[in-house]
Amino acid sequence: MKSYVKEVERLIEEGLNEQVAVQTFQMLVNRFADDMHRPELEDFKLEIAKARKDDRAFYRSIIDEGCGAFPFPIEMSWRNVKFEPKRVKRCAICSDYYYDVSRNGGSVTCYNNGICANEYEIRRKRAGTILEPAYRRKVQEIPTDFSPKADDAQANAFMNKVEMTAWRNRVEKAF
Repeated sequence: MKSYVKEVERLIEEGLNEQVAVQTFQMLVNRFADDMHRPELEDFKLEIAKARKDDRAFYRSIIDEGCGAFPFPIEMSWRNVKFEPKRVKRCAICSDYYYDVSRNGGSVTCYNNGICANEYEIRRKRAGTILEPAYRRKVQEIPTDFSPKADDAQANAFMNKVEMTAWRNRVEKAF
């Protein structure tokens, strides 16, 4: 069993499955995002914190509706599901909001069955950034032989097509 933050540990101790406890907080983040979505993470966290402080009835109703939407094996309400706005983060891969349930708060990916975590590890090892990794294979480049042999019918047909396109677009030869 992994170690989680105290909010998730409390639900697990009360009898909730580990994965269900983690997904419960993700579901609550999605509920808050539906009602008070902001494009910037800090604005979103401030909006949730503001609702928690100023509009408690609305804040508690979101948690109660989220917990009441699914048949959980334990009684869940705002009283035993403690939602901390400061734990909401944005995934480095898919850019969705998620609730960071890791003990140290160092998770950078969401919990969608490990897909984003696996993709993060792959991208982290490549050159470039996480959002724009540098791939070894040049997918935009088409390998072309501009001097095909006379008996290569496919290459000659492709060169005729390239030359016709260049002629239609009035591109002059560079050589």
